[in-house]
Amino acid sequence: AFNHRAVLVDHTGVGCPNCPAMTDKLIALSKTEWHEHYNEVTCHAGSFASGDPAASAAATALMQFHDVKGWPVIRLNLYTAEVQNYGQSAFLNYMAQALDGYIKKDGADVGISMAVTGDSEKVYCAAQIKSNVAQEYKVVAWLLESNIYSPNQQGASKDHHRIYNFALRNISGEYSRNNLTGESIGVLEEGQTHDCAFTLPIISTKWNWENMGVLVIVSAKDANNRWEVVNSAYCPIKESKAYEYVK
Repeated sequence: AFNHRAVLVDHTGVGCPNCPAMTDKLIALSKTEWHEHYNEVTCHAGSFASGDPAASAAATALMQFHDVKGWPVIRLNLYTAEVQNYGQSAFLNYMAQALDGYIKKDGADVGISMAVTGDSEKVYCAAQIKSNVAQEYKVVAWLLESNIYSPNQQGASKDHHRIYNFALRNISGEYSRNNLTGESIGVLEEGQTHDCAFTLPIISTKWNWENMGVLVIVSAKDANNRWEVVNSAYCPIKESKAYEYVK
C-alpha cells in the first residue's frame, strides 16, 4: 500500500504582512501526524509578490488556476479544499479535517519513485509510476527551490519568515493557467508501471539549482470529471526516492 500525499500550496508574497503568521502555522502543522501526508509548495505571485525573489511565471499560472483573491491562503491539491488564515488552533483543525477527508490511509491509487539530477541550465527527473487502481492518469513535474532569502518580507519578526522554501519555479510541458496537471499517460492497469522523464529549464541566473528539487504529481479524474491529485512525491536534486509505503 503506497503512502498517500496531498499537495499543499501556500499562496504568499513578500509584500503580504500576514503571510509570516501563516508560515508559523504551517510549521505547527508539520509537527503533527499529518506531515507525512502532504508535500508543500509555496506560490509567490500576484500583487503581493512585486519584487519577490521567489516569484515566477509558473507561480502566476498556479495562482490564476486557483483563482486566488487574497493572501495568505492555503489550497489543498487542485480542487480539494481552501483553508484561510485563521488562528492557529482553528487552522490546524480545518487542515486536519481537509486532509482526513482526502487521504487514503489504506493506500494511494499510485506509487511514485524518482531520481533528480541537473546543473545550472536544467534539472532532470526520471520517475516511475506504479498503479494500484486501474484508470487513466496524468503526470507532471514541478520544479521547486528552497532557501531563498529576502530581507524585505512584510510582517517578518523571525529569521525564518525571510527564508522561502519549496517555491514553485517551473512546470514540465506546455503549461498554462488551465493545464497544470501535465500529460496523460493513458490507462494503467493494476500493478502496471510507467516510466517518465522530465526536463525543467533553469530560466533565471538568480535561481540556485543546487537548492532545487522536483515534485512529481499524479492526477486522475474525480467525481466531477476534474483532474485531481491522487498522489505526489518530492525529491531534492542529486538524490533518489524509492516508493513510499504505508507504515
